[in-house]
Amino acid sequence: MNIFNKVTLQGMKKSKTRTIVTVIGVILSAAMITAVATLGVSLLNYLAKGAAQTYGGWHVEYLNVNSSFAKERTHDNEVANTATFENIGYAKLDGGQNPKRPYLFIAGFSKEAFDTLPITMVSGRLPKNNGEILVPLSVEASGGVQSTVGDTLSLAVGSRMNGNKNLSQQNPYISGKETLMKKAKKTYKVVGICQKPGFDESSAPGYTLITKTDAQDKADSLNLFVTLKNPRGVHAYASSTAQSNSYVFNDNVLRFMGLSNNKLFNTILYSIGGILVALVMVGSIFLIYNSFNISMNERTHQFGILSSVGATARQLRNSVLFEGLCIGAIGIPIGVIVGIGSIGLVISGVAKNFENVMYSNVHFTLTVSVPAIVIAAAVSIVTILISAYIPARKAASTPVMESIRQTNDVKVESKAVKTSKLAQRIY
Repeated sequence: MNIFNKVTLQGMKKSKTRTIVTVIGVILSAAMITAVATLGVSLLNYLAKGAAQTYGGWHVEYLNVNSSFAKERTHDNEVANTATFENIGYAKLDGGQNPKRPYLFIAGFSKEAFDTLPITMVSGRLPKNNGEILVPLSVEASGGVQSTVGDTLSLAVGSRMNGNKNLSQQNPYISGKETLMKKAKKTYKVVGICQKPGFDESSAPGYTLITKTDAQDKADSLNLFVTLKNPRGVHAYASSTAQSNSYVFNDNVLRFMGLSNNKLFNTILYSIGGILVALVMVGSIFLIYNSFNISMNERTHQFGILSSVGATARQLRNSVLFEGLCIGAIGIPIGVIVGIGSIGLVISGVAKNFENVMYSNVHFTLTVSVPAIVIAAAVSIVTILISAYIPARKAASTPVMESIRQTNDVKVESKAVKTSKLAQRIY
């Protein structure tokens, strides 16, 4: 340890009260920054869990793939789990009143699909075999065709074709250009009514009816839903494995992880976080700056003597920054702990209100993120260094004789002080 750092430590020990006050200021600063970061992470995690409850926790969906492709993805090291449903085909919706959705789309769910893709039942039960089917409420609400539990549906199921091109749910209805190529006659018993599935897009040409796949059927047109172990690699994974297949991301969940392709949402998300942290930083700088400014005023005479024996301006600045780092080493860890504990109490107090307003079956809990804590600590260090650098630069640039005499501490001219006769008589 060089002589300047030793002198700095001696000065901190000598002015214990000022040092303690500065440490408290750093604790408050680190606590506020940590609390803001932890609250943001906890809120986003709550929204992501709520979106997963509604739309499913999968990350990427591959469209109209064959069984061998689905099997390959199941064995990928990056994959946590997969689920598929069979694209059985389309049937004409008789009596449909929505010209943009003239079809029924039959999806054959596997057991994994029922577990992965959330279905909200309105009445009835889930299908147990490939002769039973679920009908969404959107068929009645949007299509104008009512179905009840116990009805029998006789459907001529086939494929949508535009010339030689096979169309899927991601291809909107093309009036007058596409045809329905019928392949088989199927009969289903309606055993349940459900809400519109989360993966069923409003622009799709067919209302999704759900049945159960038969283990003996070997369908070669599947929709594959993949959940990754690390969702942050979802874009790279999808582009590297898709081959010639189309895919879509679960943006309803990924957007709350900051992984959505929606640049506007990402910009708003990070801008709000940046503004909050910046406000806390500015307030903290004013708070901590005053403490270091007082320290500089106390050490002005000392700096003058050190300068007179050859200390450079850089050495004096480093001395003050060293003091800031020492104070940060004490205050930041305590501030991080205080910030996490305080925001944990706040979240526990408002959790019920969030659950009543947003997702009733998802609990709003404290989420401690290591990257968020590291960022909060880094921001706190930057805040301390800025707060210390401003008075350090001023002290280092003060002429030697002014520092020794301390004639530059207070500059008040006689004309600047004006006292009324009434004040003179009172005081």
